[in-house]
Amino acid sequence: MTQLIETIKENRWRNGKRFLFLNNIDEILAGESADILICVGDKNVILESMNVKANVESLSWQGFIGVVADTGSGDNILPLPKNASADTEAGMNAVLSPIVTVPGQPITVSLNMVAEIYRNNAYYLNQTLISSDFTLLANTCYGIQIKNTSDKDTSVQLIMNISNE
Repeated sequence: MTQLIETIKENRWRNGKRFLFLNNIDEILAGESADILICVGDKNVILESMNVKANVESLSWQGFIGVVADTGSGDNILPLPKNASADTEAGMNAVLSPIVTVPGQPITVSLNMVAEIYRNNAYYLNQTLISSDFTLLANTCYGIQIKNTSDKDTSVQLIMNISNE
């Protein structure tokens, strides 16, 4: 009899517990920022990784905990199940450009990101902000502020991999 050995991530995928939040932030003007609100439901959620991609020289980001925003403000970022046969919910909501009423407390993770220069003197930034499992607490909202610290406007691609187990 064959026995199955799998990683935790493989098990989460098989059980329909892994989700992808993917969004293009259309434009962040030079010196301006974009805000993302993450609100967790009744159970903890595992943030497996978070990445940003952009075509500018530099960005910075800051995280916040205990954020409060106007209900219904901003644009929802819909979760994509990594296993199409999954019938579970992601367990959290993500919103781009919410109207924040209480900014929350900064998480001690302020980071500046610098892009690599490639062909034709253009920039390409592909940074992993969080690369290992990080627990987002139940019934808590988090804020992420991404600031364009370069002198050019840019679009940013935000990628979050989560699991609800």
